[in-house]
Amino acid sequence: MLEHDGQPAVPTRAIGSETNGQGNAGKSDEGFYSFKLSDALLVVFTALLAAFTGFLWWSTAALARETERGGEIAERASRTAEASARAAERTAEIAAYADDARWVVSSMSIKERIDLGARTEYRIVATLKNCGRTSAEITHKAFYAWLAPEFAPATEILSAHTVPSIDFDTLIEPGQTYDIEAEIELTEAEANALCDGSTQLWAWGALSYRTYLDRNMAKGFVGTFDKWGVQDGTGGPARDRVAGKLRPPPLRLVREYIGTVPDPDGQAFGVTRKA
Repeated sequence: MLEHDGQPAVPTRAIGSETNGQGNAGKSDEGFYSFKLSDALLVVFTALLAAFTGFLWWSTAALARETERGGEIAERASRTAEASARAAERTAEIAAYADDARWVVSSMSIKERIDLGARTEYRIVATLKNCGRTSAEITHKAFYAWLAPEFAPATEILSAHTVPSIDFDTLIEPGQTYDIEAEIELTEAEANALCDGSTQLWAWGALSYRTYLDRNMAKGFVGTFDKWGVQDGTGGPARDRVAGKLRPPPLRLVREYIGTVPDPDGQAFGVTRKA
């Protein structure tokens, strides 16, 4: 022991210089195990967080798919509802049309011949029958005839022959008929050409009417007379042999000029109504 200023030296021991058999080694093991436990907890927490994140992503993706599928289903349902509405509207329209007036040309023929000297006037009558279930009010009628080798109608001429109905007795009930007349004058040469097949007589007309649903409609019709209708057994001049029935021409020739069409503005078949 060292003495200092004459005082006896006190035995000293360096703190931490000795261990009790465990010492720093025990403390190092405790720190080692504490560090490892923290890492394990962190790993477990990270794994749980990753699992939760994955589940959340899966749920979000599934929700997005369901939303998209729901939108498609809603769109299909909308289209189906729209188609059903159109079908219902069409069904109602067809049901209404089923009770509408329906015109059929029951006959068309040359009814009368008038000798005018160098020319002969022929009166052609078309008879239309209302085969529908309700009445029809006739508003306008148009009918004219001409000679031509082929069917070539002129809408301006038909418009010129359009006549408005000015009477109150033009309500045609179901089953009743309505006559429309046209006149044509022929020379003997024209009558001869008609009899030998060089030309044909054509008659085109249109009947405008108003239905019980207050809809304006028009019925177009066409008839023709050629050498096959000539009365060969009568003898005499050609003008006397032009008589009898007109027949319907081939549909491909007159498709655009016949049938029943809506006529809200009076322009059906190119005909302009007269006031």
